Amino acid sequence: MDFMLTVSGVVILSIAYTADKYGCHLLSRIGAYCSLMLIFSSLFLSKLY
Repeated sequence: MDFMLTVSGVVILSIAYTADKYGCHLLSRIGAYCSLMLIFSSLFLSKLY
């Protein structure tokens, strides 16, 4: 499960990077925060189990 969270975080981060490149800065910032939360929560969950 933690691998799937990490992959989804990386995918959302790439979407946020693309949104930033095309000028949607608010969507980029929201996507970046969501992807960082997914990646760090997957790291935290892997430490618990």
